[in-house]
Amino acid sequence: PGRFGHGMERSRCGRRCPATNPARHLSRSQTKPKRHTSSSRKRTGLSDEQALMKILFLHGWHSTPGGKKPSYFHEQGHQVLNPALPADDFAASLKIAQTAYDGGSPDLVIGSSRGGAVALNLQSGSTPTILICPAWKNWGTAQRAKPGTVIIHSRADETIPYEQSEELLAAAPQGVELIECGHGHRMAEPQTLALVLKVGLRLVSSHE
Repeated sequence: PGRFGHGMERSRCGRRCPATNPARHLSRSQTKPKRHTSSSRKRTGLSDEQALMKILFLHGWHSTPGGKKPSYFHEQGHQVLNPALPADDFAASLKIAQTAYDGGSPDLVIGSSRGGAVALNLQSGSTPTILICPAWKNWGTAQRAKPGTVIIHSRADETIPYEQSEELLAAAPQGVELIECGHGHRMAEPQTLALVLKVGLRLVSSHE
């Protein structure tokens, strides 16, 4: 398989995406993220920022495994499970993703666009999840994100309206966040990918 395994408390955050792109942050959580515990550092043998993750990445409609996003995560030293999801069969895509999750035990689930809808419908317990411009109104039946979910979306998205992510956040329990970042639907700019990875590390460390 090559490099990849197949298988409202509304508040503004002064954070910025790395480089020049501003990120605005909305949250349904009132808790502060924890730092990596000493046990997790001991287990990995790495510092907080270097800690490796196993990521299940679910790609978008008509995309394929090994795209820019999973390649970036792999290049940063993380293990990426990146199954091929059939474009015209959502039920089959969800089954494939569930099999990859159950067999891979990932630390983090990331779903992009249609893959975000797959991730939202996935039975993934308390595993932290990132939804990148999720197309949840186009596919699947899930309409609520679970605690431990961060939605990352661009207001300039020309394919999936940003307002859909605002709606998803409004219906969510505490522990769900929405971060505005990026310049369109692809969300593949270096600063956006760096933000996704930074958020992922924070979620995984909080979960531990």
